[in-house]
Amino acid sequence: MIEERDATDYEACYWTIAVEDDKYRDDTSAYIELRLESLDNAIAYIYDGTDRSNATAFIENNGTAVLGAPLRAPLSAKLIVVAYTAPNGVAGSISFRY
Repeated sequence: MIEERDATDYEACYWTIAVEDDKYRDDTSAYIELRLESLDNAIAYIYDGTDRSNATAFIENNGTAVLGAPLRAPLSAKLIVVAYTAPNGVAGSISFRY
């Protein structure tokens, strides 16, 4: 569940993680692995989709991403990492690897 915010201004960023179209074989068991390495005064969510209009929750019940947990998706997937500052936070940072 997304936490209610009192502040009207906050920082937010997103990144799209995907293999280029036609650059992979779909008949393999290969996958994209995404792992959050640090969240400093920030919260992250992972979605499956190409943009806001078709994004669906990647983590069950739209839970927040957990540090260090490997998140795996098929090579054909397109993941969106959304991060924003924690409530009442001034600034935040995130690092991840894929």
